[in-house]
Amino acid sequence: MILKALLMKFGVETHEAKNGQEVILAHHSGACFDLILMDLYMPVMNGRQTTEELRDMHVCSLIVGMTSQEKEEGKKSFMDAGLDYYYQKPLINDEIRNLVEKIKGNALSLSKLKSIWFDPYVNLLRD
Repeated sequence: MILKALLMKFGVETHEAKNGQEVILAHHSGACFDLILMDLYMPVMNGRQTTEELRDMHVCSLIVGMTSQEKEEGKKSFMDAGLDYYYQKPLINDEIRNLVEKIKGNALSLSKLKSIWFDPYVNLLRD
């Protein structure tokens, strides 16, 4: 919920995906996002698999990986899947602001910036 609040604070319309497969299905049904915040450890399809598939689909959105994993080989593998950026969780206010500023100049949408994200904590609360 904190991530959603930060994105909304900077004027970004947000959509939550419950897992990586939902992100893929959203794109197959024509959804378009300026920013995709991708957690490495998502259910159904992990962040690495989801990122690879999105790039294979020629999705050109800014894809930002997030994880609490500190191992360098895990970060490299995630980046190699097609991420534009990688951040250690939790993302802070300045990092979100910088990402929003990066996409404002080349936003895919004509009006509001749009993002899709996965929050494992929200998912845990629902189960």
